[in-house]
This record gives sequence, structure tokens and C-alpha cells, in this order.
Amino acid sequence: MKAVLAFLLLLPIVAMADPNGKAGFTSKTTSGCGSCHGGNAGAAVTVTLDGPRTIKPGQKVDYSVIVGHATARSAGVSITVRNTATATTGAVGTLSVASSGSGLRVRTPGSGQEITQSAPKSMAGGKTTFAFSWTAPSTPGTYYVQAVANAVNGDGRESDADDWTFLEPVEIKVEQATGVDEVTEPTALVYPNPLTSEQILHIDGDVTGPTNVQVIGATGAVVIREEMNIEHGTLPRPFAELPRGTYMIVTTNALATRRRMFVVY
Repeated sequence: MKAVLAFLLLLPIVAMADPNGKAGFTSKTTSGCGSCHGGNAGAAVTVTLDGPRTIKPGQKVDYSVIVGHATARSAGVSITVRNTATATTGAVGTLSVASSGSGLRVRTPGSGQEITQSAPKSMAGGKTTFAFSWTAPSTPGTYYVQAVANAVNGDGRESDADDWTFLEPVEIKVEQATGVDEVTEPTALVYPNPLTSEQILHIDGDVTGPTNVQVIGATGAVVIREEMNIEHGTLPRPFAELPRGTYMIVTTNALATRRRMFVVY
């Protein structure tokens, strides 16, 4: 029995990875993933944030964190929004994830709210995307998205074989809309018009970037309300959910609010 015990004590202790993610390491002033996956962030992994940088108080906006690595099999991530770029505690606004398929879960709800992976997410083509939403606080101000990501080889062990790095904190400005002109444009600036529900709607090309889009039906009800990233007047998706009828589209960006009529046939 003593021999067996001595043998067990001599076995190497292997640190096993936490597939459900770890909270509390998003700030660049912390050790990040280095306490388990090597002491220094690796240049082989990239982390970027996709989504608007200026939004309104109380607005809910969709974001994505994209993790890239040439050879890693899967990735994990931790995400939060804080008052300063280097804060290690507290969170502002409300983070949320899709009920299924996002690969994420909300940790420590409330003032310390943070998102981590619910399980390692597989890489495809050298990258993987974690989609989430953030509802801005009602108080205007400047806030910072913090994140740390780990690209792993999938062997279930915490080791230097995995690569990790921080997201360079991203500044998000929450500000009241001021000085925005309201412009009513003729229907000639919407094409094709009429269109089918499978076609992409185009509006004048000076509408570009993060834009709040509302589609209003003939009864005055808002049938679509969505934040879209418009490229040179081209909406990113068709309005497949719209039945035949006449609609008004209202687009609001940093420059102006524009209203146009269009028909779905």
C-alpha cells in the first residue's frame, strides 16, 4: 500500500484547462491567461472587436469578438465593459448573449458582469467569432470594451503550447444625439423600388457606417428596428420578413435622419 501511495505521489501533476472560461482577467493590468497558459501574451493570436463605436444611452447594440490563429483548433474568450481601459472590477451597461449557438455565457451578473465561453469554440479558416450584445447605460460617457482570448490546441491541458492575448481596449462613446439634421428624401433615392422581399434595398450612398434602421408599416407600427452597418448605401440584408405593402424606412446616423418610402411586391 505504501509503495502504491509513493508511486502516486511521484506522478506528474497536470493542470487541466477550464473549458467553461474564467472571469476576472480581461484587464491588461492582470495576468490574463498567463497564469495557466504561459507567462506572456503571444503574437500568434489576434483579437479584434467588430461593432459601432458611438451609440446612444440605453441603446442595445450587437458586437463580435473575432479571435484569429493560424493553427489553433479552438478558442475561448472573456469580455466585459468598464469605466476605464485598465479597470479590474465593475462593469457598466448590460451584456447579453443569444439563448443558443453563441458559444458564450454571462458570468457574475450585476456590477461585475462578464462574458466567457460556455465551451471552447472551434476555429474555421484560422478564426472564430463570438457574438454578443451590449445595452449602453443611461448615463452618457466613454466606456471601454476589455477582452482576453485564448487560442488552444485542444489537448485539454493548460500549457505554453496554447497562445493568448488581450484585446487592446476599445473606446465606446455613449452620447445623446445632437445637431442631427432630419431630411426627407424623395423615393428616387431608394432602389429597386418596388422590390421583392428577397432583394437588397439600396439608399443614397452617403449613408454609411453604423446606422439605426427602422421600417414602419402602413399602420404606423415599427416592424423592423435594427442597428446595421451600411456600406455606401447598401443594406446588409434583405427584408425577407416583410409582406407585400408600402413602408417607410427611417435611417439615423451621426449626420442625419432620413425618411424614404418603398414598396414590397
